[in-house]
Amino acid sequence: TCLSEDMRNDLMNLGCPTNKTHKVPLCVDPEKFGYKERDLRSGETINILTVARFVEKKGLEYAIKAVAELETERNVRYSIAGDGQKREEIENLITQLGAEDRINLLGWQRQEQISDLMDESHIFMLPSVTASSGDKEGTPTVLLEAQSAGLPIVSTYHAGIPEIVEDGESGILVPERDVESLTAALEDLIDS
Repeated sequence: TCLSEDMRNDLMNLGCPTNKTHKVPLCVDPEKFGYKERDLRSGETINILTVARFVEKKGLEYAIKAVAELETERNVRYSIAGDGQKREEIENLITQLGAEDRINLLGWQRQEQISDLMDESHIFMLPSVTASSGDKEGTPTVLLEAQSAGLPIVSTYHAGIPEIVEDGESGILVPERDVESLTAALEDLIDS
């Protein structure tokens, strides 16, 4: 069994016959992540959210760089819920970029807290990448949860993500590790 066509292709490339594969897509409970219209009132802080483990494949360093590159007159708050082995590296990057005033590391959060954070946010970002070890996503459940909550997505053309986020419809997809495109995608969503 696999989560996406991308995973199926990986299995077939390892020699698994196509007829022995079965795609079982992920789903989420919309009751836990209720839809909410997103709008931005004049002068309101733009809340961008990521929920992820601090590991290479989540692409957090690119998200942090993109937020740091947003025009400084934009009233932006970027919150990252999660933790992990790359925390110190991420904290150092935020300090190095002088972005402590707009980026907040929240640590691990309970499911109810994640739902509340999504409710308070305007944009959800997860710029996943293929790690140097070859590790990559399947189809990130958190992207389905964010879409269920009505959040526009900024993510990457990576693994099964294009199967669950339709570029130009439910979000904006950009190439992996492309900070400039991530920044432009955030600006486009903020402006609209």
